[in-house]
Amino acid sequence: ELVASGYSLSGSIPDTTIGKLTKLQTLDLSNNKITALPSDLWSLGSLKTLNLSLNQISGSLTNNIGNFGQLETFDLSSNNFSGEIPAAISSLSSLRVLKLDRNWFQGSIPLGILNCQSLTLIDLSLNKLDGSLPDGFGTAFSKLKTLNLARNEIKGRDSDFSQMKSITSLNISGNLFHGSVMGVFLEMLEVIDLSKNQFQGHISQVQFNSSYNWSHLVYLDLSENQLSGDVFSNLNQAQNLKYLNLAFNRFSRQEFPRIDMLLNLEYLNLSKTSLIGHVPSEIAQLSKLHTLDLSDNHLSGQIPLLPIKNLQVLDVSHNNLSGEIPLSLLQKLPWMESFNFSYNNLTLCASEFSPETFQTHFYGSLDSCPIAANPALFKRKTTKHMGLKLALALTLSMVCLLSGLLLLAIGCRRKSNMWAVKQTSYKEEQNISGKGKF
Repeated sequence: ELVASGYSLSGSIPDTTIGKLTKLQTLDLSNNKITALPSDLWSLGSLKTLNLSLNQISGSLTNNIGNFGQLETFDLSSNNFSGEIPAAISSLSSLRVLKLDRNWFQGSIPLGILNCQSLTLIDLSLNKLDGSLPDGFGTAFSKLKTLNLARNEIKGRDSDFSQMKSITSLNISGNLFHGSVMGVFLEMLEVIDLSKNQFQGHISQVQFNSSYNWSHLVYLDLSENQLSGDVFSNLNQAQNLKYLNLAFNRFSRQEFPRIDMLLNLEYLNLSKTSLIGHVPSEIAQLSKLHTLDLSDNHLSGQIPLLPIKNLQVLDVSHNNLSGEIPLSLLQKLPWMESFNFSYNNLTLCASEFSPETFQTHFYGSLDSCPIAANPALFKRKTTKHMGLKLALALTLSMVCLLSGLLLLAIGCRRKSNMWAVKQTSYKEEQNISGKGKF
């Protein structure tokens, strides 16, 4: 075993170094600045774990990877590898984890990958892969739990995944997949990301029934497709859901879906989903909500009380909302990461915000402050003006203080004179009295 992760190693690894460790089973050189590999690396036929992730290694892989017949974990993620994935990957029949993500691999996924039937994780995301999935891809990996093909240019249909019975996490976002989403909702899935593809059809075709246990679902992103019909009518059954994004589709006009039972929800994006009517007051029950995006809809009425405890991102722009913004929400805004209320018919006092903030985040809102008739009052005070005001205030304070001390001194002097007069009068009385007695 050789583990040198995060040791700040840099440059090329010389030949005839690592290659001599013929019995080595684990090689971890991740999180360094290595730029090139030794030519004899591929002779380490006893390797079971090879982790070269988070380096700066460039060049292409050759069919020499076929020498790693006992390899179980193969991680080259976050490097600069390019070229095609070699067909010799078919020789890695013991492979369980394959991570080639965040590189520059191109071409199609090789047919030989179907021989790696022990795979539990495949991550080929963020490359330049194209073409279609190999025939039989959906049935080849009976143990597969995680599949990530995100941000490539791979083509395919929903049926390519319909037989993956053991999969729990599926991310194919940012590709060219099409068809209905029906075949993708598999029984054990916890993470579903189909965003930025070309899926079509009525989303209501995905039924909430015994074929899919929605209580498993934690993450669902169907945004930026061409889905139509109504939003899921029984979303409340997904009570473990933390992330929901249905934005930018072609849904029918509909009222806000029932989500009051999604108490674990942290991210909700329903922008541009043709929502009409009011924002339900029940949304205040979603106390874990961090991000709420309802922009580009047809929502009307007032903004209800929102779950402000954890809320950091809010966008309700481009709607028909009216009335005043709840005070509790206004008080939260300075501590939020971002917010946008523009292009509505809301009413608020502009003097609570800088002119820039009001123009950017509340554009189109009505100003309820009469003082707003004088725009000069909203200009930020310059440092010079602030300094003059401060000096003037200090001067006035000193004048008042000196005046007070002067009045106090005069008062004390008068009292002193009166006391002296009283003492003199008393002595005179005593003298007169004394003279009468003697």
